[in-house]
Amino acid sequence: MRSEKTGTGSEFLLGPGLYPGSRQKFGACPRFFLPAAPARAAIVPNPLDTTAADWLLGMNFSTLVIATRNVWKLREFRSLLSSTGWRILGLSDLSIEREYEEIGATFAKNARLKALAYSADTDLPVLADDSGLEVAALGGRPGVHSARYAGPGASDSDRIRKLLAELEASGGPRDAHFVCTLAIAQAGRLLLEAYGECRGLIALEPRGASGFGYDPIFFFPELQRTYAELSESEKNLHSHRARAVHSLLEQL
Repeated sequence: MRSEKTGTGSEFLLGPGLYPGSRQKFGACPRFFLPAAPARAAIVPNPLDTTAADWLLGMNFSTLVIATRNVWKLREFRSLLSSTGWRILGLSDLSIEREYEEIGATFAKNARLKALAYSADTDLPVLADDSGLEVAALGGRPGVHSARYAGPGASDSDRIRKLLAELEASGGPRDAHFVCTLAIAQAGRLLLEAYGECRGLIALEPRGASGFGYDPIFFFPELQRTYAELSESEKNLHSHRARAVHSLLEQL
């Protein structure tokens, strides 16, 4: 059994259950339990095209394009937006083949530039997101480089192995949080932006078969499971992307 300290000063005994604080199912005995941080879902502060925003708020559009070819991300957005009744399309549905290189230094900048870039390829409103994992002990890495963290062509498993190895070598706390920023643009005009995050810990090993990306190693203290162990309905209530979508819909 090994001990880990978190960035908040709380100490965990990591027993046979792989996760910090996994007392009930796995028998670990935390001396102090790290409470889940309160949800934060707020509008990204940024001067928008207010004329365009007012126009969007007053319209009743029925179709929204998600700026992704990732089938898992598209599925998640369709689920999160199901209550709107909108038709949700991906880039492949419109045969948009060009790739946008994420060159922004922040999640918000990447989402903004991506939405604006793809809004030139269709008359429909485009929703772009940039999201990723930030680990305190790694100086915020992988951050905006989450999807490219292990180099071109690397798999989710490759990125997870790299992150776990670097975290182990650092000897630092396992605190981490997922971030998601959203931006809607149409015809070259930025209309709305939103932000969501979820705080947790990095598990000792991957666990769970659902989700994608870093989900198998992101331990969510509130439910005592990794993202990859959550049901779709649970993830749609608690994830960083769910919180960002909720913030976005509150503006409409």
